[in-house]
Amino acid sequence: MLYLPILASLLALFFAYFLVQGAHSSNLGKSGGQGEIPSAYQEVRTFLKRRYLAIGKWAVFLFFVFLIGLGWKEAGGFLLGVIFSGLNALIGFLILGRGKNPDLSFRLSIAGGFFSGGLGLLAVSLCYFFFGSLRPLIALGAGSFLFSLFLHLGWNAPAIRFRKEIAPLILSVDIFETYVLTNLICIVLGGLLFFHSSFASLFPLLFTTCALLSSMISVAFVYLWKRRTPVFRLVAGFSLSVFLSGLGFLLFIIKAGRAFGISEWRLAITSLIALFGTIFIFLISSRFNLKDKEERFFFFLPKSGFSFTSADLSNRALFAIFLILDGLLIILPAYFISGVYGFSIAAISAVSLSPLILAFNLYLSVIAGAFGRMDNKGGIRFFPGGMVGVQGFAILGAGFSGLLLYFAYIQQLARLGAKVPFFLDRPSVLTGLFLGPLIAYCFFYLLSRTSLPHLTQGAFCPSAVFLPVVPLLVGLVLGPGALAGLLIGSILVWFFLACFIGPSVNPMVKVLGVVSLLLAACFLVY
Repeated sequence: MLYLPILASLLALFFAYFLVQGAHSSNLGKSGGQGEIPSAYQEVRTFLKRRYLAIGKWAVFLFFVFLIGLGWKEAGGFLLGVIFSGLNALIGFLILGRGKNPDLSFRLSIAGGFFSGGLGLLAVSLCYFFFGSLRPLIALGAGSFLFSLFLHLGWNAPAIRFRKEIAPLILSVDIFETYVLTNLICIVLGGLLFFHSSFASLFPLLFTTCALLSSMISVAFVYLWKRRTPVFRLVAGFSLSVFLSGLGFLLFIIKAGRAFGISEWRLAITSLIALFGTIFIFLISSRFNLKDKEERFFFFLPKSGFSFTSADLSNRALFAIFLILDGLLIILPAYFISGVYGFSIAAISAVSLSPLILAFNLYLSVIAGAFGRMDNKGGIRFFPGGMVGVQGFAILGAGFSGLLLYFAYIQQLARLGAKVPFFLDRPSVLTGLFLGPLIAYCFFYLLSRTSLPHLTQGAFCPSAVFLPVVPLLVGLVLGPGALAGLLIGSILVWFFLACFIGPSVNPMVKVLGVVSLLLAACFLVY
């Protein structure tokens, strides 16, 4: 059944290409096309070229590290993740710099969402098809967050004049990374929990396939709804996609319940709660007013100096409270109804809606003024809260990925024969819990100290080297129990940093989890 995700991803890529071709042909010769290239666009292009060169150098080095240290399959998975992540970042940048009229931007934004969805599903499917084991999938995750980590590094430096322009691109790369990582970790977790069932590995991919096809049907339906504004049509398409995805999930759940020995209604409830919880997150969080002092709605832009007013802090605190409560409403029912695997089903159900969220992010970024103000003909109104909704989705998605990586790490240790009781009376576990916040704040400190020469020269920053080394040292010196405590502690503090400071800390929980999962066997040997 692996051909289904591959065909669906190729269909999504063809659908996105069709939208791009239709958008350019319909706007050929009209005013509001590409026009003169803004200076900010050229600056960002130069910045990205240097980032790509730096990523290329380190990708080659890390490829040989994976090849020598882990094997050719893991090296191939890593390289696949780097290639697909780079393509996604390039496509997002090209779309943000294109047309300045509502119809062109609407079509290109939808195309960008489906390019990301198709590339993400195709990367995971091809990796599993070519290598047929779980460790190359984990290496694929390591390759996919390399671009995200590099783009986060130093983009908030005071000398960077185009922070507003590059912010939506970084957010798109971050959501794409979460999309890929959640899919592959659900496959890994299913393989660890149900070792003798081959269907357990394919089940998450079938969920993502169903959601991607449902999103295409929904977009095709609302695309012809010309009488409504693009934002309203995107919201309608998102809601319709949730409904169609829920129907499709039920069909796969019936087969999964029989294969896993889990009650079908339990899996169905967890999936539906996650779907409706996701749309609730997006619609309700879009009501928050989180503007900065310059009246910009990219409120996650880190500043060189933090000078929030009491109203700013209370708004962010209320937003964090809302995200925590909504996340618990998804996690707790899933975990108590159907255990760890139920939580993975809830996570993949929520994250499978990423293509339309990415389309929202691209469209709202363009009309907010990325690379020049859009032509307002046609009654376009800015939907500022939509950006906050996208940010809320990105935060919860990263949190789901971090928790799944923790569960997969524990299951991997159990599969290797290790018993790691997570009790706070154990000094190693307690030490790891305190190391988590320490590592999070150290990473943020190194990240905020990134200077402009690091960017212009394409150098790798200390904060990037710091992250993968930490779990290796903690696991070897203090043991796998301390590392489990570190993963939980870092997730808790990361959530605070993500809500109050910015998305630059999002890769932290993913890097720590992926490295811990890859090297779990080494910690038991030593």
